Amino acid sequence: MDFKTFINGVGNDFKIAIDDVIGAVITIQEDIEKLKIKTSKPDKLVAKGLLEYIAMLS
Repeated sequence: MDFKTFINGVGNDFKIAIDDVIGAVITIQEDIEKLKIKTSKPDKLVAKGLLEYIAMLS
């Protein structure tokens, strides 16, 4: 294997690693957006439970 082939292989491995990192960052961003949406929506079951609990205290 000559030096040029070695450098090309390293370059390709580096491109793959960068693509993997970018993919991971995009996945994390999507997961964070899902969590933001999930936490901003009221959970009907939890709300019902809280209302029942408050009603029991009254």
